Amino acid sequence: MSWKALWNPEIFHGHKKRKGFFEGWYFKLVDTGEKHPYSFIPGVFLGKTPGESHSFIQVLQGSPPKSYYFSFPREDFSARRDRFEVQIGKNLFTRDGIDLDLKGAEGEVKGSLKFSGHSLWPRRVCSPGIMGPFSFVPFMECNHHVISFGHDLEGALLINGKNRNFSGGQGYLEKDWGKSFPQSWIWLQSNHFSTPRTSFVASLAKIPWLGSFFPGFFAAFFHGGKLDLFSTYNLSRVTELKIGENELTFIIKKPSGLELNIRAKSGAGDFLYAPSRQAMEEKGVKESITATIELTLLKKGEIIFRDKGTTAGMEISGDPGGILKTKGAGK
Repeated sequence: MSWKALWNPEIFHGHKKRKGFFEGWYFKLVDTGEKHPYSFIPGVFLGKTPGESHSFIQVLQGSPPKSYYFSFPREDFSARRDRFEVQIGKNLFTRDGIDLDLKGAEGEVKGSLKFSGHSLWPRRVCSPGIMGPFSFVPFMECNHHVISFGHDLEGALLINGKNRNFSGGQGYLEKDWGKSFPQSWIWLQSNHFSTPRTSFVASLAKIPWLGSFFPGFFAAFFHGGKLDLFSTYNLSRVTELKIGENELTFIIKKPSGLELNIRAKSGAGDFLYAPSRQAMEEKGVKESITATIELTLLKKGEIIFRDKGTTAGMEISGDPGGILKTKGAGK
């Protein structure tokens, strides 16, 4: 990994990779009425042999739930070295917008969107992104970064013959890269709360570490121009985790006395391809982008924020109930 990529996690990390690597960006788009949410996931997968390698664009339609997978030759993927700009075939993806011209057996998408007014992840000394000090560990199985907590949308897309106007809507942008997705994980995200410019994203996963595992997590709550971060590396603790059918609750506490209570309920969803060490697995993860997330933030027992996030992203994969029991456990 180059020094520039390390301190600019949004740009492509795989210029020197030849096999055993994936990288993908997640663009979530929600219209003003929250009736037609979509997610677009451009990326590249490098298998053990050239024949297994390809680039792709996944599309997840929120209502009714439906996913589409557009596959491209590896050679159709290109990325700038100096900034986040990825092109796959005729499709262009940047922090400031997307241009789409997709057509295949899966369907058809065409149009352009512009993004503005980003709430960017704050870059700090010794912490290039949401991974914090783990950003400097070269053997992490999967790396994650939040590029934009939220931004304004302008433009429209023609999706399978239907015009979807996103002007006035809200977007969200993150990415993953590495060797494989974790064995088990939970992921939640919403930036549609009644309090303006509020965004929340959280992930809890089983992280391989030197022949063992540990439960890695983060919960980033952006509100009022301020970021409250709960994470493994800032000594926060998940004190409770309950998983039911299509819903979950968990509590995270910081040494400072700040506490975040999360209750999420999934909407209908569809399966997305997800990277393993062998391939892009066809039913790698089921995701909903019509979930709800109830957040309560407390300071030494006193409620300082309470709200519900809608049009939320939600994934529960593998055996997430066992994540907190993995510390010190062998393979």
